[in-house]
Amino acid sequence: MKRYFSILLIALILIPTCLTLASCDSEETTTLYVYNWGEYISDGSEGTLDTNKAFEEYYYEKTGKKVTVNYSTFSSNESMYAKIESGSAAYDVIIPSDYMIERMVKEDMLEPLDLEKIPNYKYIDEKFKGDNVYYEGDSDNTYSIPYFYGMIGVIYNTSIVSEEDAALES
Repeated sequence: MKRYFSILLIALILIPTCLTLASCDSEETTTLYVYNWGEYISDGSEGTLDTNKAFEEYYYEKTGKKVTVNYSTFSSNESMYAKIESGSAAYDVIIPSDYMIERMVKEDMLEPLDLEKIPNYKYIDEKFKGDNVYYEGDSDNTYSIPYFYGMIGVIYNTSIVSEEDAALES
C-alpha cells in the first residue's frame, strides 16, 4: 500500500510537469529536474522503493515516452533559495515551504502554473487550495500547489520538566 501511495504521490506531482515540457520523440529522453527536501521521497536504499525509478517506468508505460528524473535534495529553505537565486542551477519542480514560496513570489523567482495542464489538481481537497491556505504568499495557487501538510508539537516529560517551565511566555 505504501509503495502505491508513493508512486501515486510522485505521479500527481511529476506527470503534469512532464506533459508541460516540450514534446519529444519516443526515442528521446526528457530530463525532469526536481529539487526537494532530503528524505521526502524514497530513494531505494535499504530495500525501499526507488520512487523516481518507479515514476520513470510508470510514465513510460502510460505515455510511451522516456523521462529521467534528476532528483536533488536540500536541507533547508535557505540553502535551496541561495542555490536558485544564484542562478547556479535550474529546476522544473521545487518543493519549498510556505514562507519561502511567499518570498520567491515577491522576488519574481517562480513561474506561474497552468492548472489546466495539471489535471490531478482536482484531487486536492478544497481546504488546501486558494484562499483556504494559511499563508498569504500564493493564495490563488498561481505559483504553488499543496504537497505536504503537517503540524509540529512539543512533547516533554512532566517528571523532569515542570508545567511552569514548559509554558510559553508571551
